Parts: sequence; C-alpha cells; structure tokens
Amino acid sequence: MALRLKPLQRWVLRHTVFPRILRQGNFPAGARAPRETRPADVIQDLPQSLAILSNEASLFADELTARATAGRVRLTHAYFGRMSARQTIQLVAVHTRHHARQVAGLQP
Repeated sequence: MALRLKPLQRWVLRHTVFPRILRQGNFPAGARAPRETRPADVIQDLPQSLAILSNEASLFADELTARATAGRVRLTHAYFGRMSARQTIQLVAVHTRHHARQVAGLQP
C-alpha cells in the first residue's frame, strides 16, 4: 500500500488507534479504507462475492506463507506503516469480522 500519512501521524495512529482496533474489534466510525483495499466492482450476488473473497484470502495466506519461508515478512499499511505478518493478519481478522457483521445485516 502507498503510505498516506506523514511519519508522525502514522506513529500516533500506530500507538493509539491500531491497538484499540485490535483490542475492541471495531474500526473508528467514518474511517475510509485505503484505496488499494476498496473493491473496484461491487458484486451484488452474495454467494459469488463470498467465494471471491474466500479465494483471495487463501491466495493471501499462501503468499504470506511463501514469504515467511524465505525470511521475515513486513507489509505496509497506508495509515499504520510497516507491519509484521502477525500484525497484518490480526488486522485482517478484525476487518473480516467487521464486514461479516455488515453482511449478516444484509441476510433476509
């Protein structure tokens, strides 16, 4: 991801907002997802979109595993800066639960 904030801003978010997100399992109200993580197309068919998401998650896990085998893994988040694979997976898990609650609200 491209960094969107200045180093001091990232440091502040990294030491205040990031731990709170992991601890509480919620994202701040009104927080926009980084551009790279927003889907280009909205797929209205829920089973199809969940299948695509599941496939992408598997590919991501496979890539992280391959990178970890080759050495230490560091990823970059637009607002929090460089993160370890563990931190990234923790954030992705919270993010997934966040959207699962949204999807559950769409179910008839």
